[in-house]
Order: sequence, then structure tokens, then C-alpha cells
Amino acid sequence: MERLTSEQSQFNVKFRRLTDRLELTTVFADRFNINVAVCYMRLTGISDIRKHFGNEMMNKVLRIIDTRLYCNLREVDTIQQISDCDFIVCLTSVTEKETEAIILRIKEAVSKEINIHDFQVSLSTYIGIAMYPSITKNREKLIHHAKVAMHHAKEKGENSVVVYENPSLQSQEMILKTDLKYAIKKGELEVVYQPQLCVKRSQIVGFEALIRWHHSKYGLISPGDFITYAESTGYINKMTKWMMKQVCESIVKFASMESQQLSFSVNISFNQLLKENFMDELLEIINAHDIPPEQICFEITENIKLYSLEEVAEKIHYLKRAGIKLAIDDFGEGYFSFSDLAKIEADAVKLSKSFIDQYEKENMKVILVSMVKMIHKLGMEVVVEGVEKKEQLQLLKEIKANLIQGYYISKPMSFAITKETMLEKMEKMQEKGKLSS
Repeated sequence: MERLTSEQSQFNVKFRRLTDRLELTTVFADRFNINVAVCYMRLTGISDIRKHFGNEMMNKVLRIIDTRLYCNLREVDTIQQISDCDFIVCLTSVTEKETEAIILRIKEAVSKEINIHDFQVSLSTYIGIAMYPSITKNREKLIHHAKVAMHHAKEKGENSVVVYENPSLQSQEMILKTDLKYAIKKGELEVVYQPQLCVKRSQIVGFEALIRWHHSKYGLISPGDFITYAESTGYINKMTKWMMKQVCESIVKFASMESQQLSFSVNISFNQLLKENFMDELLEIINAHDIPPEQICFEITENIKLYSLEEVAEKIHYLKRAGIKLAIDDFGEGYFSFSDLAKIEADAVKLSKSFIDQYEKENMKVILVSMVKMIHKLGMEVVVEGVEKKEQLQLLKEIKANLIQGYYISKPMSFAITKETMLEKMEKMQEKGKLSS
């Protein structure tokens, strides 16, 4: 039998501890249909520190790095050092974009100068990322893919990050990235509308506008698959302006059918909010269609805190003066906090779907009640999406949420849904007792 060195033995113990934890995490991910990111991080400069200053100095530096890493991770995340210079980070319930945001924080934390006595030490990193389950459901392969991506990052240079991509998907990805530029011209994009229901009045009072891509070869492409491409290429701005025109045209048509004034929500990112002149371009479209600005609500999508709150508050104030309503989307998932909410003039807060998904848990009900009360005290409405069950609706009535949307009310619909169809849908829902108290 081959005798293991002390270093090999320590590696095996640490790696086994990591794989055990990863197994529990992936089982949890399968159960709740969420993503997991495995990040393989290699520090540069550690061997030089040991060579020139000895093991004691190296260990002090590693303890500082360890503390910095923990400070930039959540309680649900896992980190394991498997050698002097290699760490594996396991992030739970994250998208690829959220993973990259967390890794950016980690990179910044690691690269900050370390001062020990009279010595100043600077380190850099190479990081590879592999996503579960999109890349593989095999845990050992997941770590391997993350390590392969790390080596690709090493080829790109210091502080590089590479996300592992399935080679079989790369050709399709390139086709989609190219074809997206022509989707508007080819008439492949469509705006659909999901009704928003006033809980108190049991009445549809508005819609969220959502975009769909009907690709000529691949069929219906999920927004989660092409919005990322649009953002990375800057095409998202052209797409948003096209969508704004479609929504305004729909509002004009709805006005001739509905006696009440309906509200229409359009998603914009924080990057778009802060982009110079972009909000003015959207306002020009609204004004050109003679749409009362109070009928438009911009749902600001936020998941990466790379902005100045003062800038955001200033832009929101500008839009409020123009009469536009503002809502913070997916609240509870990003970095936006209640203290941030108190500093801006938002009209509504849209709670993350994850809250209502776990409505049966008693502690989640307590959290929901508290959040709704706090948001109302700030003078804002509470909007809840992802409502799929009658029990969820009843709970939201009890805690006095303002607006809801989800498949229990209606799936997103094309504009072909007329006023008569809408009224018929409402009548059927009332007959079934869906909206009864």
C-alpha cells in the first residue's frame, strides 16, 4: 500500500469534507430547483512569501485572506482551502450573474494590500466557475470543470475570471448572440402582458410587460437565456426602447377599451437607469404617444451593487418629477436594503418570488408580515409575484399586500386578449371563488 505524505493526507481530508458539503448542497439545490456555483480560486504569490519570509509569515497572510473571504460570503455558502494557494468556494442559490458579482467582491478583497509589521504584501487570483446543474450534475466533474476554467483564467492573466462553458452549447450560444441583433428587424420579438391584481378590490389594475423571443430555428427562447446576451453586448438598450414603443401602442389601444386607467410596468436595470440620456429617450417615447406618465411604472431590476445610491436617488427623483412611477424589483435577493429604500422615492417594492414560494414556513410568514409593514410605513405599496395557489392569495390578503401577479391569476398574454376576454376571465375566477375572501 502506498503511504501518503502528511500533505497528501491533509488534502484528502479537506477534499472529502468539501465533497460531503457539496453533496448536501446539490441535494438541496435539486429539491428547491436552484443553482449552485463552484468556484476554484488560486492565489498567486503565496509560494514567494513562504520562500522569502518563511511559513509563519505565509500562515499569517493566509489567515487574513481567510477572514476576508468569509466576510464576503453568505452563511449558506461554503469555502474550503485545499492547499496553500487553492481555495474552493461553493455558492448556493445564485445565477451566473450573481456569482460573478460575488466573485468580484472576493477578488477586490483578496487584492487589497496586506500590512504585517513592516511588510506590505499584494496577492492576485485566477478564478474558474462551474454552474450546477447546467454544466453537469456530477459533483466531482463540477470541481474538475471549475479547475479547468481556472487554468483558462490563468492563461488570460492575473485577476481573470472564467466561467466554464459546455462545448456542445457554445455553437448555439454564438448563433443566438448573432441572431439577437436581427430579432427586432425579423419580427421575432413579442411583448406579452401579465395582469396585476389589486388584492383589496379583486380587480386587475395593471400589467407587467415582458419580452419573448420566438427564434426561427430554436423556437421560444427563455428571457433568462437571451437577456444576458443582450446586456453583455449593449443590445439591451435598443431592445428596451423597442419594447417601450410596443407598450405605449398597447396603452393607446387599451384606453379605447377600458374605462379605468391601467398601469403598465416595464423592467429596466440599474445600469440603464444610470446611463446618460437613456431615461430621457424613454420619456420621449412616452410623450410621443401622449401617454400620461403616471400610467408607466419602471421596475428597477437590481442584483449587483456597483452603483452609487446617491446617483440612483437622483435619477429616481428626476423620473418622479416627470410623473413616472418607480418600483424596486426582486427586493430581498439583491443588495438593496431597507435603509436604501428609505433614501429613495420609490412607489412600490416588488418582493422576490422566493418569499411566497416558502409561504408555508411559519418563520417565512413572520418575515413577510414584517416586511409588508415596514414597506407600508415607508409609504410604498407591496407587489408580490409568483402567486400560484389560492392559499398564497389568502395569506397575502391577510398581511395586506397591495398587488399580486402570477399564474394563479393569469399567465403572461399577448395583446390579442381583449377587454371582453379579460372580463370573462374575471367572472370565471369569481365563480370559482378564487378572489373571494
